[in-house]
Amino acid sequence: MDGIMVGAVNACKGDAKGGDDSVDMVRDVSAICITKQVGCGQLSLGWKSTEEDEGYGSWEDQSPIWGLKRIEPVTFNFTQDESTPATIPIRRPSFCVRSNQASQLLPELLTIILSIVKDETDELALDHAATPIWPLCNRRTTRQKTLASCALVNRYWNAVTTPVLYSSPDIPTESILYKFIRTCTYHIYTPHMSPTMHTKSLNLLRLRLHEPTHTQVLLTLAKTCSNVHTLKVWCERLDIKTLTILLESSPRVRTLILQGHIGSYPAEDPQALQDSIRKLHTIHIDVGFDGDAGRTRLAGLVSRCSGPQTSYLRLSGGDTEEHIASILETSGRSLRTMLYPWSNLSPASLLHIAQNAPNLRTLDLRGCLHAVTACTIRTLLQNSPHLHSLDLSFTSGGEPVMEVLTASQNLHTLILSGYKQTSERTLANLLMHLPKLKTLSLAWLGTAVTDEVLEILTKRHDARLEKLDLRGCPCVSEQGLTALVEGCTALRVLKIEAHARWGEGGEDDVVHDEHDGFMNGRRRPSAEFLQELRAGFSSTELVRLEVEEGF
Repeated sequence: MDGIMVGAVNACKGDAKGGDDSVDMVRDVSAICITKQVGCGQLSLGWKSTEEDEGYGSWEDQSPIWGLKRIEPVTFNFTQDESTPATIPIRRPSFCVRSNQASQLLPELLTIILSIVKDETDELALDHAATPIWPLCNRRTTRQKTLASCALVNRYWNAVTTPVLYSSPDIPTESILYKFIRTCTYHIYTPHMSPTMHTKSLNLLRLRLHEPTHTQVLLTLAKTCSNVHTLKVWCERLDIKTLTILLESSPRVRTLILQGHIGSYPAEDPQALQDSIRKLHTIHIDVGFDGDAGRTRLAGLVSRCSGPQTSYLRLSGGDTEEHIASILETSGRSLRTMLYPWSNLSPASLLHIAQNAPNLRTLDLRGCLHAVTACTIRTLLQNSPHLHSLDLSFTSGGEPVMEVLTASQNLHTLILSGYKQTSERTLANLLMHLPKLKTLSLAWLGTAVTDEVLEILTKRHDARLEKLDLRGCPCVSEQGLTALVEGCTALRVLKIEAHARWGEGGEDDVVHDEHDGFMNGRRRPSAEFLQELRAGFSSTELVRLEVEEGF
């Protein structure tokens, strides 16, 4: 079972006793263990009998759930000694049953196994201390193989594990996709018996599908996976008729993520497609490029048909004032997240968003050179009191916009990567007025980021700041970075890289800052210092908007 061994030791049946109202059969399981091989060590999990467990107890002493008397807290230990596997002691459950219910223990085992194969995203980290067991199978491939093995134990395990296995299948390659298709087609005439009826999320973004080559594949998925709630597709030259069939066949779809390019488009918008879009809560359409007629028509269709329950919107090609007005007319009050990166959003459109989306939480204006002005940002902050995440990367609002941002008291995520026309004083003043800041990107702000800015971060956000991006900031020193790391106790992601102006030693490695008429010399970060610093923050997580997508 891919490293997971489930064993039952010393299981025996008691003698039948008593009269009409007595228990007919007692099942005693004295030791059950689950052992996970990790390198040269073992992680063992199980029930182990103890002296005080002798005897079967009475029916009244049993827990109402699965007939368990009592379970001690579980402790997880890891050992490198191959001869002495670590064991998790738990009180032995006693079962008193009136009929043959030998599989009554299995739900407890399955609960533990499914917690082991829980899909965690954190990196696998094993040490000699007590370690939670579920990160051992955090990768989706390992999780999927382990669940598939669990489904082969017996019929009862199969019935419990199959819905979990097929609820969100991992399909990274075309070969695995065709295996999944064979499973679908095996029950094509008995869909109620197909395991794909349990599929809630279908993710095809890692594949590069192409129509008409994969048209039949998409149609087969549409016919067999009819209970999908989340649909994610990357497809080249996607036919609108195929998209219509996919959405129409799954009436429960509430999240649509579509990437690639749009192919042929009918003369009239399909009515079934319009009805499906009105039901969507999350719309993420990132297809085509400027001048793509199919993308333009799809953007117009989505902007007209977005419903009052739409809370997440990413619509490429839907940045015109007409599209924005249509979207806000029906979905303005329900919108929580709007993403318009690198779009041609105008100041009038941003003002319209600010005035008609009062419940906005997250807004991405990355690269919107024309829309970001002091007037539009001021109106946005005044009319959207719940706004907590804002991306102004590579915009050119200058210092007036930075002054306006000081009025925001709720921002906890601010992305300013590549922001133009700002200074050290303006940046320091901004950071003094953002009390709830948790995620901050100051990448490629050049000389505006100095040790004084880092000192303000350390003093004002020492217990809150969790993610910080300082790439492309050549005016920070070893002393400033050291004080930042030591002072910001909650910091878990720090992005920094060596700058071309940082030499290998000598006078060029001294930072000269002029303050109050005198020069202060500080050492630039050396390669050894940066390597040691990165070792303490080895996470590959990016510093960006925390999008509430509900995928």
